[in-house]
Amino acid sequence: MAFGLTVASQSAWAEIDPILKKAGWDEITFDDQPSNQFTPLDESQPDLWGGVGLESNQSVSIAFFETDADLNKTPFLSWQWRVDTPVIRTDLTQKGGDDRSMVIYVAFPYQPEVASFGEKLKRKAIEALRGKDTPGRVLTYLWGGGAPKRRFVENPYTGEYGKMIFQRTPIDPSGEWLDEKINLKADFIKAFGYEPASPLYIGIGADSDDTQSRVSSAARQFQFTAE
Repeated sequence: MAFGLTVASQSAWAEIDPILKKAGWDEITFDDQPSNQFTPLDESQPDLWGGVGLESNQSVSIAFFETDADLNKTPFLSWQWRVDTPVIRTDLTQKGGDDRSMVIYVAFPYQPEVASFGEKLKRKAIEALRGKDTPGRVLTYLWGGGAPKRRFVENPYTGEYGKMIFQRTPIDPSGEWLDEKINLKADFIKAFGYEPASPLYIGIGADSDDTQSRVSSAARQFQFTAE
């Protein structure tokens, strides 16, 4: 599933764990599908550092948190994530049957100064439907199957406006925290060909609706750094 773009599946706002909601988290659900369960890993610190646990049982949704990171000063993004159930093996480059065990989304604002004429025309309809703050680009970091690590592919739900990066694959170990550190600014430039504005949101998700399976995973300690 895609995050925040109108070319993605139609979405609706949903309720999320009250502790996370109070800390600034929100949730997106898709196409009347059952939503995932998101719970704070550390109730005393239910933010990007404290982390979120995720249970996906034949369901799909995304929890997200706003960020105001300046990628010119802190271009690197690090986090830890863990998948406790067998990693789902699906072809994530195709619509339908493309479940994944864990996904980290980073949504960026629309940048009219680099948009093509065609995108500017489409943008008018997007803003009329979903508002001027709708993201313009999305990077999706996957823990799932279908491609070698660090391969960049077009998101089938967003087309040219979103790129997926295979960060972890089914051969990576389950049941333990794995560290990630990416140059988010460099990844955006590689994906879209120009420098990004500051990101809008970080999202956490999984989906198991197509394979009718169950996923248990978690992510924590999101942090932007200078190096």
